[in-house]
Amino acid sequence: MYKKMLIPILGISFIFAGCSADNTAAPEKQNKSQVEDNKSKSDAKIENVTIENGKDNVLEVKAKATGKGVEYAYYVYKGEDIIKKVYYTSNTSFKYKAKEPGEYKVTVFVQDKTGKRISKDTDTVTIN
Repeated sequence: MYKKMLIPILGISFIFAGCSADNTAAPEKQNKSQVEDNKSKSDAKIENVTIENGKDNVLEVKAKATGKGVEYAYYVYKGEDIIKKVYYTSNTSFKYKAKEPGEYKVTVFVQDKTGKRISKDTDTVTIN
């Protein structure tokens, strides 16, 4: 009696174990190759990123990048906190009025037509 029940239980256990092992290995290989393909197709390069503290504590960021169909996004940091996000646009410059004293920097993201993204931080600017 026990032998008749043991064989189906073992068979089902092997089936589930085999399915589980196959599913976990496949996505890792696929993700790695997708990342490598994405890198090889990118032609974007950030040449320069600057930040200036202008009149009335207005921070002005200018970015220059090369590549086909590049767009720019800007994240403003006060200390370690993101306080403003500007999503992808064709604008190579960005202005932000600092509302209070502190240390500010901006991360500029560049995305090319393939969707590849690269970034570069500005220097830190002190607002008194």
